[in-house]
Amino acid sequence: MFELEINNLIEWFKLNGGKGSIIENRAKIVFLSDFGFSIIATENIQSGEEIVFVPQTLLIGKKSAKENILLDDLFNSDQIFDEYPALYVIIQLLFAKRDIHSFWKPYIDIF
Repeated sequence: MFELEINNLIEWFKLNGGKGSIIENRAKIVFLSDFGFSIIATENIQSGEEIVFVPQTLLIGKKSAKENILLDDLFNSDQIFDEYPALYVIIQLLFAKRDIHSFWKPYIDIF
């Protein structure tokens, strides 16, 4: 279940600067019916070892939303976005979900 989507996500993550044990196949993403998506170790991981490093370019938030040319006018037209910052993420994900060429597609496909 979700094997293809998880593999695509990891490849996208790696190609865009993601690092850690998850890339080195020492940990993996699994879907657990009681918990949802989880990361489990496939080998011993040392204390302090980096399991996942997510670069700024893979963070969804106000900065990435404002970099979207299609959404820039919308975000600049209303102060409600500054009052409710979560709206940047919500609207960005809704637009990305409909765009089959979205940069975020591998991330969105697991939901």
